[in-house]
Amino acid sequence: RVKSMQQVALQSEVVAADLDDEEVFVQARALLHCQAGDVGALPVYQHTALIRAGFVLLAVVPAACAIAWWPSASTQSLLRRPTGSDVTMEFMDQQGALSALGLSAADATAADPMCGRMEQDVDYQIDSTWGYSLDHIPTASWCCAMCWADPLCKAWVWVKDAGLPGIPSQCWIKGSEPVSRTKKVGLISGLPPKRPPFKKLAPPLSSTSCGSLFCFSLTMPTGYQMDLLKWQFQQRASIFGCDDYDVYSNTSVELAPGVAMNVVDTDLLARVDSETGKVFNSWVYLAVWQRVTESGIYKRHDWTVKVDPDTVFFPNRLRRLLGSHVGAAYISNCDLGLKGAIEVLSERAVEALAADYQASWDKKSPKACVIGQKFGEDSENVFLDGCLAGKHRLAPVPVDTRLICDQHCHCPDWYWCRNGADRVTFHPFKTVNAYRLCMAAAQETEALTMN
Repeated sequence: RVKSMQQVALQSEVVAADLDDEEVFVQARALLHCQAGDVGALPVYQHTALIRAGFVLLAVVPAACAIAWWPSASTQSLLRRPTGSDVTMEFMDQQGALSALGLSAADATAADPMCGRMEQDVDYQIDSTWGYSLDHIPTASWCCAMCWADPLCKAWVWVKDAGLPGIPSQCWIKGSEPVSRTKKVGLISGLPPKRPPFKKLAPPLSSTSCGSLFCFSLTMPTGYQMDLLKWQFQQRASIFGCDDYDVYSNTSVELAPGVAMNVVDTDLLARVDSETGKVFNSWVYLAVWQRVTESGIYKRHDWTVKVDPDTVFFPNRLRRLLGSHVGAAYISNCDLGLKGAIEVLSERAVEALAADYQASWDKKSPKACVIGQKFGEDSENVFLDGCLAGKHRLAPVPVDTRLICDQHCHCPDWYWCRNGADRVTFHPFKTVNAYRLCMAAAQETEALTMN
């Protein structure tokens, strides 16, 4: 959030802001509304404002236009009206700014700073037979992001109500740009934004100041998880950028020539509640953590990090973050409870878990945690959280939301991967193309904030 705005000025038809020394990165929404004689109101356009300390471009504003800007659906908006060579600034709520520009709430709904122009109540006709639909996509912005994540997608159409149960909306991914447009109420259409290039990752930071990392993932032996891990290994991304790593599965398969999985004694089958979508998989991870504690690799490192294969993970960002959590037992990543995409445990926490495994009669489960919890009715992250903090009373357990950008923890636009240059993970991304693009977008955001 912008803490202060010291000066706003018009310079060569550019609205700019001079902020204080505190670095700020904001993805702001801007609606540009123009009047051109008898032509009337031109279409609404959007502009992403990247705001940091110092002089930053907000938007190029033609002389006959007005611009309303706000960080999101916030209470304060900035309205600029051209008055000759001068510029007037007013602060008002979003609805007031829209009204002043002659725009409706629907115009704001169809505006997304990342996606570019969205066309309200418009359907696209294309000349390609390639395409597919995605059900239960709740917003047009999300639909746009799904198109952006697929390099074959050239256009998209979001249907607000496709008659589906639950979330009724649907997203159509198109294989060409539109050849014609037709009016159709309830649809929003658009083109994908520019896809940033993926760049070679920076080498790992030294672990001497922030602690060393042992990272691991659990994967099915075939399917999209293996595809993701193979790409990550090739790029030395995700867990392969840690000081030590391991990959677990229930079958001994090679991730790469000479790089085999560690086998865990489990069928990897999780139960999913058909009504709530909740995943019950704690028994699967009982076998995984048993192998982690049994291997002893964690003893050589300060932190043990469990990462899901579909989690876009930046180890160097985690290293920077850990300096502020010296002495923590483990770090919770969400104020709603620990999320399983990434779990960061100190050596002390894993040692307590290892001792609990040794206390059980068969050494295959943590005795106190299994006896004291209904592990068959929980997801593994809920079980682990209850085990370490509830049964073993480990503390402190700070909450650091920089650890994760996830749709289930106050990060509704997770799919753009631009929620700050210090965000450690983004989740979920289940194709190599989507994963690589998310990583590229996060790299671009970090470069912008550092330049």
